[in-house]
Amino acid sequence: MPSKLEKDFILLIDHNKGIINSLCRVYSNQNHDYHDARQEVILQLWRAYPDFRQASKVSTWVYKVCLNTLLNRKRSQKFRPEVNISEAMDLPSKIYSTYCDDDIRLLYEILDQLIDIEKAIVILHLEGYKYREIAEIVNLSPTAISTKMSRIKKRLSIIFKSLNYEL
Repeated sequence: MPSKLEKDFILLIDHNKGIINSLCRVYSNQNHDYHDARQEVILQLWRAYPDFRQASKVSTWVYKVCLNTLLNRKRSQKFRPEVNISEAMDLPSKIYSTYCDDDIRLLYEILDQLIDIEKAIVILHLEGYKYREIAEIVNLSPTAISTKMSRIKKRLSIIFKSLNYEL
């Protein structure tokens, strides 16, 4: 029989699976990499869960742990050859080619061209977080987030147009 801690943790994962899945998809290129990343994130959440003091919202804490885990994972894999999303779009193992419609696939293709911190900011923004909350999660000031968002929007527009789409 699961303990109260285990039951609470399972509920936490269930309530925040959208956050976990979104970030794992953005930071993973292939289906198996997505699943490995997701398992690693859940393991890190489990390890950190007993020390969670609820000083911030649960979703903010989940984002921080998830983002830090994925960025650390990416740093540790930097010597592996990377697959560019546009080159890999034809691979059947791509997580977003298997599970997503054309608009979502395009979003992931565009997001893949951003640097890690920009990806995190965009995902947090798309999840509905305010600049103040994003700033807390990624350890920047709200002003820095506002500036970065402005630059990201311009960059996304350029990337979108380079893919022969009109705004």
